[in-house]
Amino acid sequence: MRIKHWVAPLALVAAGMALAQPSWGYDDVRKPVKPAGALALRTAPAPKPSPATMAQGVQDELAAQFQRAAGSRSSLTAQEARKAGWGFVADHFGQIDTSGKGYVTLAEIGSFMAARSPQRLREGAPQ
Repeated sequence: MRIKHWVAPLALVAAGMALAQPSWGYDDVRKPVKPAGALALRTAPAPKPSPATMAQGVQDELAAQFQRAAGSRSSLTAQEARKAGWGFVADHFGQIDTSGKGYVTLAEIGSFMAARSPQRLREGAPQ
């Protein structure tokens, strides 16, 4: 019976000793030293794009997508647009091809997208 009375306090003392031990992992690892010119190597944050640069980026992406879909040709059919994975043009082909030629050009796609642009809608909205 006497052993039972010593088990609980002994277990608490052992647990306390285990928790009081210092951590052994990575205490001796030194932190890296920053080079002397570290602040000089920082670059300024990129400037906020202007509406003109954003519009140019959209035009460049549109031209690249058109070239991937049409190849070396200057026109694109609905089937070619669908085959190239350009669903927006394929879905709105009838609205883009207002003259009913059966093909569209990059300029026609650009005009259609510009007319639907949120920026243009915002600019034209009454204030």
